[in-house]
Amino acid sequence: MAVLPERAAALRVRATAPAQPDPEGSREVLEVEAADPELIAEELAGYGEAVVVLDPPQVREAVLRRLRAIAHVHPGQDGGPRAG
Repeated sequence: MAVLPERAAALRVRATAPAQPDPEGSREVLEVEAADPELIAEELAGYGEAVVVLDPPQVREAVLRRLRAIAHVHPGQDGGPRAG
């Protein structure tokens, strides 16, 4: 996953290796082990824009499903997702 600097402290503590810079340079790449993809997706979705799941695809899709559901329930005034 790619994490904004100085965000997601709980994930950083559980990282299996030191954070590496992402190719774009705006985030740091972390690896965290998780036995249950749905459970980690629930946690990661809670970080909002601070965390972008890169792999595995199953977790990435589970996070995106949750974020889309939130955007659908709480649309911005124009009917789309709220900026934030």
